[in-house]
Amino acid sequence: MEGVAEKLRRLLDCNDLYRLKGRLRADDLLVRNRAGAELQAAGNMVRDLAGRYHLGFVPPSTRENPFPAPEVTRTLAELDHLERDVSDVETSIRGQAVPGRDRVWDAVRDELGTLDLLLQFDLLLITQAQEVREEVGKLDAAALSPGWDRGVREKLNRLKATLKDRSAQLEYQVF
Repeated sequence: MEGVAEKLRRLLDCNDLYRLKGRLRADDLLVRNRAGAELQAAGNMVRDLAGRYHLGFVPPSTRENPFPAPEVTRTLAELDHLERDVSDVETSIRGQAVPGRDRVWDAVRDELGTLDLLLQFDLLLITQAQEVREEVGKLDAAALSPGWDRGVREKLNRLKATLKDRSAQLEYQVF
């Protein structure tokens, strides 16, 4: 006679593939959340940098000089634009698709392989998001010369390319 523990073990072994898919789905969500948190931290760092730059380089308005120098205004605008770009990429990462649970499609596609591939992309997203955050951390408000954002932009563009590749792979796998 088969005991309850043996029945449970047998049932769990039968559903191991389902559990693995569910775990990969959850891991995918956690990884994208972590990458998004890295970019959120980078965006906050850019905002803090803009505040420090404003305090250090924007003098109080006077009758003779009611506006800051054009290069200071340009740098503040670049900081604002960078913060928005980082925020947009963060939103894109958090909103990335994962294949829906659909038993009909399971017969057509290798969902386990697709989820594993997406998880590999997502792990790459974490490392690239960390690189963006680290690059932003190197910036100093007192040393923002022309081209100061080149390193951050390069890393952000690599991250965008990875997002595009991930989306293309998902479209290829689904259809």
